[in-house]
Amino acid sequence: MIATLVCAAMVGTVPHPLKPLETSIDVQSYDARITITEPMTKRIDAASNRIVLKRSEAADSVFAFHLRDLTIDSVRVNGSIVQATTFGVPADTTYCHLVPLPTGPLPATDTVEVYYHGTMTNEGGSFAWGGVHAEDSTLYALGVGFNNAYVSATQHWLPVVDHPGDKATFRLSCTVPDPYRVASNGLPAQPVSDGTGMTTFTWSMQEPSATYLLTFAVAKFVSLDIPSADTLAHVAYVLPRDTSAAQTSMRLVPRMRSVFERWFGSYPFGKVGYVATSKGAMEHQTMISLNTSLVQRRDSVNMVAAHELAHQWWGDMVTPVDYRHVWLTESFATFCESLWTEELQGWTGYLTSLDQRRSRYRSQIAQNEGALPLFNFPRVAPSSNYPETIYQKGAVILGMMRTWLGDDIFAAGLRSYLQAHRYGNATTDDLRTALEQASGKDLTSFFDEWIAQPGWPRMTITMRRNGAGWTATFTQVQQQQQPSWPRYSTIPVAMTYREVGTNRTVDTVVVMSSEPFVLETADPSSVRVNAGMKGRSLVEVTTITSMAEIPTASITIAPNPATSDVTLMTFSEHADMSVDVIDVTGRSIISASWPAGQARLPLAIHGLPSGSYVVRAGDISLPLVVE
Repeated sequence: MIATLVCAAMVGTVPHPLKPLETSIDVQSYDARITITEPMTKRIDAASNRIVLKRSEAADSVFAFHLRDLTIDSVRVNGSIVQATTFGVPADTTYCHLVPLPTGPLPATDTVEVYYHGTMTNEGGSFAWGGVHAEDSTLYALGVGFNNAYVSATQHWLPVVDHPGDKATFRLSCTVPDPYRVASNGLPAQPVSDGTGMTTFTWSMQEPSATYLLTFAVAKFVSLDIPSADTLAHVAYVLPRDTSAAQTSMRLVPRMRSVFERWFGSYPFGKVGYVATSKGAMEHQTMISLNTSLVQRRDSVNMVAAHELAHQWWGDMVTPVDYRHVWLTESFATFCESLWTEELQGWTGYLTSLDQRRSRYRSQIAQNEGALPLFNFPRVAPSSNYPETIYQKGAVILGMMRTWLGDDIFAAGLRSYLQAHRYGNATTDDLRTALEQASGKDLTSFFDEWIAQPGWPRMTITMRRNGAGWTATFTQVQQQQQPSWPRYSTIPVAMTYREVGTNRTVDTVVVMSSEPFVLETADPSSVRVNAGMKGRSLVEVTTITSMAEIPTASITIAPNPATSDVTLMTFSEHADMSVDVIDVTGRSIISASWPAGQARLPLAIHGLPSGSYVVRAGDISLPLVVE
C-alpha cells in the first residue's frame, strides 16, 4: 500500500540532473555520522544521515533521496519507521529512493533519518572518477562524475538529494582508527577519542552547499597552515612524505585569493582548504581535492589550485540550478586561470593565455568533441558531463566580454550576479541580466549566439585597392560550411592596422555585426586579427584575398591562421613571380618561385614559430598568422 501511494504521488518529485527541481521540499541540513574501521576497504560499518526538510506545499508528500550501492537498514520520518521504495534501476538517470511524508497540516520541518552500511563505490566505467576511491593510503570522495548519467556522485557514500539545485548546511562526524585523520567541509571541532583506538572527527559548515561539493578524505594526514596576511585559515592536508613539497606548492594560495577578491568580492567561506588525493582536482566547498602529483611538483604558480579556488565563488557560493548551466562554473574558473596569469606575468601574459586557449580549442578540442554550445551541451561521447569545450571556449568568450564591456562594467556585473545569488542558485539568464544592468546593453543576442549555440564566426577578408589606400572587407562564411552554426550579430574583434593618411598603427577592438564590415587601411598586410594589446576572440579568418590595382589580379592564402602548410591560390593569369614569407623584423625567412600559369603554390611553414607574418607575392602582400 505504501509503495502504491508513493508512486502515485511522485510525479514532479524525482530529481533530474538536467532539469530544475520541481518540488516544494527544501533540504535545510544534513547531519551525518559514519564509522569506518578499515579505511582502505571502503567499507562503512555503520552510518546515519539526519536530513531536515522544509515543505511549502502539502501536496509534496513524497521525499526523494539518492543512495547508490549501499544497503539501507531503516528509514525514520519524524521518529517513525517508514518503508523506502526504490524508483527505477541504477542505470537510470533518475534512480533514487522515495519515502512518504506525513499528510495533513505542515509541520515547521520534517526529519528523515536514513541508517545504512556497506562498501562505497564510484561511477565505474573506463574512467572511474566520481565517487569513492581508496588509493595511495587515502580514502576519499569526489563529488561529480564525467560519464555517469546522474552527474552528482555524493550518493556513493551519503544519502542526499544529489542535485545542485538543493543546497543545505552540512555536519559530518566520522569515526576512524588511530592514527587516521579526517578532512572535510567547513570548520573542525576538537577530535574525540573513545579510548579504544578510534577517534571521531567532526566538521561543520554553516554556509549552504550543493551536495556535489561535499567530501571527506581519510588518511594519516599532516595538516599544514599556509601563511597568509590575515586571520582566515588556509590549510592543506597531505601525507607526511609530501609536507615539504606542499609548503612550496601551496605558498601562493593566499595571493590567489587576493586576486579573486579584487574581482568578485570577499572570500565567501570560513576557511580555504585543500586535501591531496590521487585523483582530482575537484572544488569541494572549503576542502578542495588537489591531485597529489600537483602537490609534489613544488610549482608555486599552481594553476590548478587557482582554478579550484576560483570555484569557491563560481559554483560553490553561487551554484547552477541544474547541470545544463555548468559552464557558469568551469568557464569562469578557467578564465580565472588567465586572471592569475595576469597577476604573475602582466597583461601580455593574460593575452598569451587566452591566445593559447583560443588556438587549442579550435585546432584540437572542437575537432575531438565536435562544436558544442556552452549551455545545455550534448553529453554523449565524445562529449561528457564536463567536456573541454566549457573550459577553454568559455574562458575565451568571457575574455571577449571583458574586452567589449571594459573592466569596470564587467567586474560590476559579475559582483552584482554573485551578490544577488549569494549562497543560492542561478541560471545563465541571471548572469545575462546582471551584465545587462551593469552595462546598459541588451545582451540577448550575444548570449544566444555565443553561449547557447555551437561554433564560432569564420570570416573571409578581401583586400581591394581604394585610391591611396585599401579596403578590407570582413564577411562571415561559417554557415556555408556549418549551416547549424549561428550568424553572429555581436563580434568583438581585437585587431591592428595602419591608418590611411597618417600610416600610424591602430590597436583597437571593433564590434562587428552580421553584415560585412569594411575597414580602411593604408597597408593590406598590416590588418591583423586577434593581434595587438586589447583582447582576443574566437573569430577565425579562413582566407585572405588581396586584389591589386588590376581587378583580375588576386591571390588568396588558406588556411589562415595555419598550423602546418598553406597554399597560395589565384584564378587569374600571372607572370613568373617571387614569393617571400617575411617576419615582424622585415627579414625574409622563406623564399619561393611561383611559375607563370600555375594556379596554386604550396608553402611549407611547419617550422615557423607561432606569430604574425607577411606573405609577399609580386606586388601583393597578405598577412599570415601561424598558430
